[in-house]
Amino acid sequence: MGAPSKKIVLERIRKKLTKQIRAANKTVEQAREVFQVGNDRAENRGERGAIQEKSWLLSAQAGRLDELRRQLYAIQQTEVKMQRTVAPGALVYLRDSSTGEEEIYLLHPDLGGMQIELEGMTVFSVSPAAPLGAAMVGKKAGDTIELDLPMGTRRLKVMRVT
Repeated sequence: MGAPSKKIVLERIRKKLTKQIRAANKTVEQAREVFQVGNDRAENRGERGAIQEKSWLLSAQAGRLDELRRQLYAIQQTEVKMQRTVAPGALVYLRDSSTGEEEIYLLHPDLGGMQIELEGMTVFSVSPAAPLGAAMVGKKAGDTIELDLPMGTRRLKVMRVT
């Protein structure tokens, strides 16, 4: 498997989060400016409703910015050290037993579904609380993971853990 290293994956995630933070920060600042301009005085019920809606939107955008910052902090704290068994922070290389397709997952509690394209492959983040993440914890290269899904059992072989 000519797959990316853990160090490269973590660096790419940091860059992606930093870019998303810049964009979210710009969006929040623009929303604040619009909110400030429109917040002089509401003269009727419709204007008050519009101001309240802008306030909710600004709050949601600020919440998203905080979440991105939390994710960036968490990924910055993730160690690049090699791991032999799957635990949070591990980069796990899997092969689907029925299709032969290879998949790469970063087991991380704070990234929730993020994915990045790297060296022609997609690296998915998965939480240890998710069914796949929970099934991976404690596994080593050579182990098989079995997931009972509505469409049947999915078998994945752990090819490598870093």
